[in-house]
Amino acid sequence: MRTRSQWLLVCAALGLAACLSACVTTSLEQSSAEPTATPESLAFSKVLVIAMARDDSVRRSAERALDRVLSDGPRGRAGKLVAIPSYEALTASDLGDIRATKPKLEAAGFDGVVMLAYSSTEHWVNAQPAGFYYDYGYSGGSMMYDPGAASIQSIVRVHVRIYSLREDRLLWSGTSRSEAPSRIEDLVFDVAAAVAKDLERRGLRP
Repeated sequence: MRTRSQWLLVCAALGLAACLSACVTTSLEQSSAEPTATPESLAFSKVLVIAMARDDSVRRSAERALDRVLSDGPRGRAGKLVAIPSYEALTASDLGDIRATKPKLEAAGFDGVVMLAYSSTEHWVNAQPAGFYYDYGYSGGSMMYDPGAASIQSIVRVHVRIYSLREDRLLWSGTSRSEAPSRIEDLVFDVAAAVAKDLERRGLRP
């Protein structure tokens, strides 16, 4: 079992900070879409999913999670979309310049790219002060002492980009805000859900 310190060290490679809570609350702080983008523009048939991470194990975990989200979606289940983690298709040096790698991706049949990249992390301590209180019980009540407690809270921001290789342009980008992510996989699932909701709101979900 990983301690909090070990989680922070592992997740730092992608900028994904962990906390002990299993609850993740994710929203989009900002998002923008290419004005002429349409649902057809985002109706990819083969997508490369990329998580920008220095640590290869973190990169693989995040990409597998995003691959699973897309593959389990309606178009994936219908056989209309195939998602491939970048570690299966690209080398670490390829990730340094996706545009230069574009011919290689097109030759492999990719027409879209979804990229996750760390934006920022915030931490703060929520403290419950120690003190006395009066407990009214059946025995007439008694004075009790609460030693107080403290918990570390985290907010993680991830930048998401959706590229069309077919149209050679950025179709959508946004920054998510997630509270208390405990696992990389949970964070990726929640970010993907927030992005899908925004695309739906804009009428762009294929």
